[in-house]
Amino acid sequence: MDIELSQVTAQSLGIHNLQITDSHALDLIDGAIAKVIGERSKYGAYENRLTSHYSFLDTQVINQTGAVSQIMDADMARESIAFVRSQMAQQASLVAVHSALDLYREYIKTLLTPPTQFPGVQQSLNRKEEALYSVTLKVEEVQ
Repeated sequence: MDIELSQVTAQSLGIHNLQITDSHALDLIDGAIAKVIGERSKYGAYENRLTSHYSFLDTQVINQTGAVSQIMDADMARESIAFVRSQMAQQASLVAVHSALDLYREYIKTLLTPPTQFPGVQQSLNRKEEALYSVTLKVEEVQ
């Protein structure tokens, strides 16, 4: 917005050399008063426009700030949900790994347990050892 500043001096109003005895002195003073009132009205209108524009911009800033805040709140909620999901997946993975390690530990423990503690297993192991021994001999013969 462009604001024009008018000259409102005694010289520009034509009353700088005014003599009270002049016949048209009152006419000159009335004209000067009218011009000053007109300029004041113009500046009042400028002030109203600037105040209105300022209020509009202030409202825009408040609305934009609120919108950004809502977006950030929504993003925070979404990220919180994603974080909880990833924690749950991580905990489930840890439980699965722990279970697999327990199963592996039991398997190793079973393999390391002497066969005499399991009835009937010794005979089965002896047959498997004999078969393995015979396969080993055949492989050595081929080489």
